[in-house]
Amino acid sequence: MNADLARLRMLAGVAIWALHFAAIYGFTAVACARRLPGPVPLAVALATLVAAAACALIVIAELRKPQGFESWMTGGLAALALLAIVWEAVPVVVVTPCQ
Repeated sequence: MNADLARLRMLAGVAIWALHFAAIYGFTAVACARRLPGPVPLAVALATLVAAAACALIVIAELRKPQGFESWMTGGLAALALLAIVWEAVPVVVVTPCQ
């Protein structure tokens, strides 16, 4: 496999986490600036489900492959990204948005 492609594959989970982070906090900021907190919990929940599913699929795919450093690193980073994605969604459950 091409070395550049392997590096990109390893960082897929981290990229998904970064996109999730930017999406939920960006959407929340815009919604709060426009005084429309209603759709924030639903939007964050949907973004979290999509991002968590994508990371879970990466982890499952890497567990099915022959174990090597690249596979281990890709699955491990995706698992950590999955944990971070869930952790980012917790404030929506605990705190009322836009307060």
